[in-house]
Amino acid sequence: MEHIESLKAVNKLRQANPALVQSIDVVARPPKRFGRGLKQWRDPPVVQVATQLQLPLHRIDTFTGWKVPEGINLIIAVSFGLLVPRRILDGVKYGGLNVHPSLLPDLRGAAPVHWVLLRGSTSTGVTVQTLHPSRMDRGKVLLQTPEPGFMIPNPGTIGPGELSEVLRPIGAEMLSQVIEQRLFVSPVNDLTPPLHEDPQRTLSLAPKISPEHRHIDWNHWTADDILRYQRVIGPLWNMICFRGARRYVEKRAIWEAGWSQADDVEAQHSGLLSDEASVKSSGKEPCVSCIGDELFVRTHDGVVLVTRSVKIEGEKNAAIGRIGEMLCGEDSTLGKSKAALPFPFQ
Repeated sequence: MEHIESLKAVNKLRQANPALVQSIDVVARPPKRFGRGLKQWRDPPVVQVATQLQLPLHRIDTFTGWKVPEGINLIIAVSFGLLVPRRILDGVKYGGLNVHPSLLPDLRGAAPVHWVLLRGSTSTGVTVQTLHPSRMDRGKVLLQTPEPGFMIPNPGTIGPGELSEVLRPIGAEMLSQVIEQRLFVSPVNDLTPPLHEDPQRTLSLAPKISPEHRHIDWNHWTADDILRYQRVIGPLWNMICFRGARRYVEKRAIWEAGWSQADDVEAQHSGLLSDEASVKSSGKEPCVSCIGDELFVRTHDGVVLVTRSVKIEGEKNAAIGRIGEMLCGEDSTLGKSKAALPFPFQ
């Protein structure tokens, strides 16, 4: 909802200095379906705010055929989700601005707040840039949080929603500063950091989060990776392979309750601290054991994780013990066994 904070900030400028901001028109996407069966509709939150502020409102889902209202000379795009085309930018005197919650050019893309947490960063920042006519997040940097950014509060526990709450007012204030100081007026001072000045700096992209990003890679992810991804974008999932009546079958297992690190007693009880498990988990794949309603996995970095809830595709109210049945048959003692077993998840 960064756009709400930014809209309120620009409207505050309009009220305080009408000569600087004479009018504001708001462009919003159409309502989207949501809920079970997609039978309900939800408006973007900015619609309600624009209505409360009595601002002209335009609803579009494409710029094709749409014309900028008369008198508009600056476009501001915040969390809009569509590339503003050259035709629109060329049609206004000052082009466009964008508020992006990262230290560009790092974390270009749709989900910078998620990815700064997924990679385990402890600092971040905000950038106000011009709108590039053909590429996302490739504009000129007009204002940016000074390097190395500000410290992320509680980086080991904070989620993307909480971090966004921190970034919204910062971005809105920076946008106001850019407008008040008219930093968008040509010729602009491009503050984009030259990459050649810091050859050690590595840049990441921030693509939209997809279901595949929630797919646990047990062969490479450490326990910390799994717990961090779960916190930021969970619940995570895997494909579970088991022997059916005539062939091997794959079903998706969604770890609804999430994974947690087993304490010393739980880890010992799991049987995954044995020499046998240690040898197995030092190879390509970790080891797993299922005891009652608890499923344990020893990750390849030697940490035992535990979960107590799973949703198996095509099955209702699946219990953890069902994992044991699926892996070794209904007569298996896996549900009570402490033995380290071959790893079944893909």
